[in-house]
Amino acid sequence: VMAALHKCWSGEARVDLPPSVHSVQVDGEVLADYSFTVPQSQAVTLQVNASHPAGKDMVAIWAVTKEVVSDAIGGAHEDTNQLLDTIWQEQAHTATGLEVSLNTSQLANGNIYRMYVFVRQDPATCEGNCDAQEAVASLPFYICHTAELGEVCYSQVMYAKTVGIVYHPQTYPGVTANSTFEEFQIMLHQKKEGECPAPCGAREWCYTSQPGEECYGNVMWAMEHGLEHTPEIYPWYLHNNATFETFQKWFYEKQTGICTNPCPPGSSTRTGSEDSESTYTATTTEVELHASSGHRASSAAALLSAFTCFLFL
Repeated sequence: VMAALHKCWSGEARVDLPPSVHSVQVDGEVLADYSFTVPQSQAVTLQVNASHPAGKDMVAIWAVTKEVVSDAIGGAHEDTNQLLDTIWQEQAHTATGLEVSLNTSQLANGNIYRMYVFVRQDPATCEGNCDAQEAVASLPFYICHTAELGEVCYSQVMYAKTVGIVYHPQTYPGVTANSTFEEFQIMLHQKKEGECPAPCGAREWCYTSQPGEECYGNVMWAMEHGLEHTPEIYPWYLHNNATFETFQKWFYEKQTGICTNPCPPGSSTRTGSEDSESTYTATTTEVELHASSGHRASSAAALLSAFTCFLFL
């Protein structure tokens, strides 16, 4: 995008092309969608795989902020989105290297953060301004935690898995007696029950409610009666022939203890870990659900600028 904008503004192609980021690895695993979840840990290994068009040596600068949601173009102002400085071995605001170690032990369970990695030509070999010849990747990540014996969430999951699902299955949407511990935990997490954070073993999970379930009844009543009798309590986007999934999403986000996160329309009604009876599809991750609208807006604005420019070349 930046190369396209440079040509648009100057009329000439860039002479010094920047590096390209091909992938990012977390503990040896290549990220498929540039987002990830990690537990609290003293050492999480990060590696960026990149190349330079001229085969030059490169360095990478890593930084992490809290995820601050903002409607401003480009995201929240940096004064309100400061760099974290207790997560790198050097105890600095940034880390340097194509491979670095991240300390998440002091990051709060359930919190969402954003990592940036800037890849540049090594200053020792760079001629001119290396900072103007860089590639960047932006990665939201989530601090996960699978409940352990002695924690409130653990006892709530075990009760739901061994007792609740047997006697009150309608209140436990998306899980069965054969579902995994992590699926029960993320179901309770999405319903905001049991003091449960998102577990580490069920990153992708969604469920569209079915007839006979508590969530389904609430959603159908809202669609068929609620909009007519109490329209003021429903947001504007639910008044325009909204789908069942859109209503369920609203319950999931605004109402505690009723609905889980629905699957996208047209996909399977349930996704989860591969050890259960669930049907699996690629779904929006827990991290992506909280991604800052500002980051999306800035990327869209840059793409639109480049496209508009070339229309008039």
